[in-house]
Amino acid sequence: MRYLVTGASGFVGHYLCSRLASAGHAVIPATHSRKIGLGGEIQFDICNANSARKAISDSAPDAVIHCAAMTDVDECERQPALAEKINASAVEGICEAANSSGAKLVFLSTSFVFGSQGGILDEESRPLPINAYGTSKFHGESCVAEHSKDFLILRIDQPFGPRAEWQKQDMVAWTLSRARQGREFNVVSDWFNQPTYLPDLFMAMDSLIGKKQRGLFHCTGQERISRFEWARLIAKTYGIPPVLAKPVSASSLNLPALRPDVRLSCAKLAKITGLSPTPIGRALAELKSGNQGGSL
Repeated sequence: MRYLVTGASGFVGHYLCSRLASAGHAVIPATHSRKIGLGGEIQFDICNANSARKAISDSAPDAVIHCAAMTDVDECERQPALAEKINASAVEGICEAANSSGAKLVFLSTSFVFGSQGGILDEESRPLPINAYGTSKFHGESCVAEHSKDFLILRIDQPFGPRAEWQKQDMVAWTLSRARQGREFNVVSDWFNQPTYLPDLFMAMDSLIGKKQRGLFHCTGQERISRFEWARLIAKTYGIPPVLAKPVSASSLNLPALRPDVRLSCAKLAKITGLSPTPIGRALAELKSGNQGGSL
């Protein structure tokens, strides 16, 4: 297949480009302006519908994987109009361009479309975002559902996995950069996540596309873990004293955006694909060894 991936300089987009290429697919990495050395790159502004339409038409992909987004949760809270422009308004142009080219659209979304609602939430649960990032991504989802002829929406949570040295740190890289200094460092103990392992995300996406599936799916890990406990597990896996991580409450940081505390069900994904997430401990061991397979 032939894939166009927006946000190819980002953590998730860059990984998916590399993994798709290694699987034998033709890949067109798309960025706003940055050269990233993947080959066959194109540049366009996702907020310019005409630019998006031309880029996608000229590339003639079978599928567009839309990873480009404003993902800094606190910056979205500071600039909600910009978050809405990038994460929601721009999506309509991407949908129309994919439709015109006959391409399937894969939209990467987030668990942050929910608030702290309690219980286990599935794809039928009502989104109730509590910050600007979650709100903008939910609006993006709604745009895809309304305007796209053939789409997948994949909700993920705190992705982690292989990354290029020049990329923004994920939780693993962030923890290791601090732990290796040999000094104590603070980690929030009352933020909880179900981290998505990137190899699992790829395998889920690949399976769903191969099965010609359409619609909304949750694609997270199934282990709910606090950032503090996650940091301790990362340090332990890499042979660093986990006691260097010290718990702090989110309220002590005075950040502008609230974080949700939710638990997502991936039963729909498992039923259709027969796949299950890699346990977080095994995923970290794979990362350390450099053998990132994933069990999905």
